[in-house]
Amino acid sequence: MVPQYKKLFLFYKFMHVLDECGDARVELNKGSLCSNGKKLVLFDFDGVLVRSNHCHLKNIRDTFRESGVALDANDAEIMRHFGKSYKVLISDLLDDAYRTPEVEHALGKRLREKFENERFWESFERIEGLSSYLFGLRKNGYELGIASGNGHAVLEMWTTKLGIRDFFGLLIGVDDVKRGKPYPDMVFLASEFFKVAVSDIVFVGDARSDVLMAKSAGALSAVVLSGVLSREEAEGLCVDMIAEDVTKLDL
Repeated sequence: MVPQYKKLFLFYKFMHVLDECGDARVELNKGSLCSNGKKLVLFDFDGVLVRSNHCHLKNIRDTFRESGVALDANDAEIMRHFGKSYKVLISDLLDDAYRTPEVEHALGKRLREKFENERFWESFERIEGLSSYLFGLRKNGYELGIASGNGHAVLEMWTTKLGIRDFFGLLIGVDDVKRGKPYPDMVFLASEFFKVAVSDIVFVGDARSDVLMAKSAGALSAVVLSGVLSREEAEGLCVDMIAEDVTKLDL
């Protein structure tokens, strides 16, 4: 367990980075961060640390149905938007016939409430051996963080409920940066927080937006096949590493 004083230190260190960078934090000069020998692994959450994409699909479909709004996209089309903020995801999926600020706001509010429900995490499928794998990475000197399209508060709740929170020195939600995936902002923020060069960061994701974020930042990209992308799709994106699930990723 991480002592309370360490958790507070990490929290205030994180807030200092945000205050120091402000809105300009997305323009961090990655070239100014010299390598200090540390390595950082950043993970997406859904489809990587848990098998949960089926839960999100259900929430999205239920949200549209309960709101009386048609959703014509199939599962594959919906999952192509995974990793984006709820607001952007809804805007991208919404048919023009229903597109008004009021409808977008109502859908976003309902979807957010579903994700923030304290029982939602119970439907996640755990990755067998995950805790041992994360422990091994920390033992071998890796810094660990999460960068997700979910909000910061739900990441805190879900990782705590799943018993993996203390493995991670930093959680970055979509509300912690100016721009979400596929923009590089999350990677740059993690680079500054840990004082690790971007070239020493591996981002582990399961969706196209994850890969694009890693590549746009200049980090290494790894894809696990427990989420959105197939092996063929991952290979087509020219990623650096592919594994069946996160515990099979040899770093």
